[in-house]
Amino acid sequence: MSGDPASAPFELGVCPWLAEKRNRRGSTRTVATFRGTEKFMGGIYVMEFETGERAARFVSTYSACPMWPVVARLPNPRQVFILAIELRAQQHGDFTQDSNTLTQRPELVGARSVVFRRDDGLLELFVDHSLRTGLLAHAPCGSECLKCPSYLAPCRGCPATIAFQVETQAPHCS
Repeated sequence: MSGDPASAPFELGVCPWLAEKRNRRGSTRTVATFRGTEKFMGGIYVMEFETGERAARFVSTYSACPMWPVVARLPNPRQVFILAIELRAQQHGDFTQDSNTLTQRPELVGARSVVFRRDDGLLELFVDHSLRTGLLAHAPCGSECLKCPSYLAPCRGCPATIAFQVETQAPHCS
């Protein structure tokens, strides 16, 4: 980069994929770009809600989620289909098929029931998938990471927001 570093859009951080972005006040926040299928996990959720109206509200709320590129209602108006491409670094819950956080606690998303199938093979459909984190002040779904009891224990926050915390010494950067 050339010119005044303060005017540059990014400063390189600890890793090549980690940068700090200056805001208008001159302070910095962590911005990271994750590329490559090894950075993600794939799966499918089918959620059932009490009513079709609740299902429609869920689809409206979560359709902008960067981790769920497909959120759609199924022919049963109370059911929702989600194609999930979750970031391994987020650590927001258990993404295993046998004890997935949302299957165990569907009330976290307002659902009556959640079925989940883990399939990292789905990532092959999205070979160029990447995710740029730490850009928004608020989560697209309206969640407030800083008020969530699992924030930083173990969840790292919504990847879309400035609340997202990446480890500054990632193993592949040492």
